[in-house]
Amino acid sequence: MTYLRFALPLIALVGLFSLYVLWQRAETQLLATSTELTAANRERERLATRNQDLEREAIERLADDAAIEKLGKGMTDAINATTPAQQAATPSAVSVALGCARLREAGATSDAFKRICGAGQTAAGAKAPAH
Repeated sequence: MTYLRFALPLIALVGLFSLYVLWQRAETQLLATSTELTAANRERERLATRNQDLEREAIERLADDAAIEKLGKGMTDAINATTPAQQAATPSAVSVALGCARLREAGATSDAFKRICGAGQTAAGAKAPAH
């Protein structure tokens, strides 16, 4: 029975040491999990902000596309709506070149535009057609 006097405190000491080690391990895992959770929340917030920015930009792009389309249609309609009297009056080469440059910058691509201004010329090198 004397060995129990030494064994029981030794067993209790080993048990307490084991509990201490398990406790430290649990705290380390808790800290690691907390860090991962914080990083995941930051990433979620970053992605939510990015998604909002992309949606806003897409809406702005749609509005810009609609405005450009409306402007281009108005310019194309203006070219196509000329009367015979207007067509008979020949504009100067400078007027034609300036008008073609403006339409080209606005993205005009109608057949009438190509007929009057030419299809392959750039705004910098625009030339009026010979009349």
